[in-house]
Amino acid sequence: MCLDFAKPDYMILWSVGVTGKELAESGVGNFNRSRETGQATSVANPAGSDKTSTTDSRWTDSTLFIRSSSQVRAKAEYWVLDMSKSPAQVIRTGQGYRQLPSGMGVASSPGQKVNAEDMSSTVPDETEALENALKWLKKEKRL
Repeated sequence: MCLDFAKPDYMILWSVGVTGKELAESGVGNFNRSRETGQATSVANPAGSDKTSTTDSRWTDSTLFIRSSSQVRAKAEYWVLDMSKSPAQVIRTGQGYRQLPSGMGVASSPGQKVNAEDMSSTVPDETEALENALKWLKKEKRL
């Protein structure tokens, strides 16, 4: 977003993404494999190597509730660039997001895969990110 096309002193860029999903990827992958096959594998003793495999059709036939995780966060990040300098410099960064209500999650219908993003405890908010950037520019008397 360019604030004044006649004299573009500042530009605001933003991007929406998810952080922490790498932490959930392994568990989500195991869950999806179990959901597809109906088989769950567990280790009876963490120190041992004996694995127990069970088959349960409830894995594939049921709608499951996926709880949110505080480790996975969706957010809109922003960067304010000073275009009066060459090359342009990043003078401010920040983010915008909304917290989901406690206990909120998503339902996974039969045959539907779960993504790590489904476990996010926040929702990206581009409007808040832009508002934060504009408030900062106003506070710094750059607008």
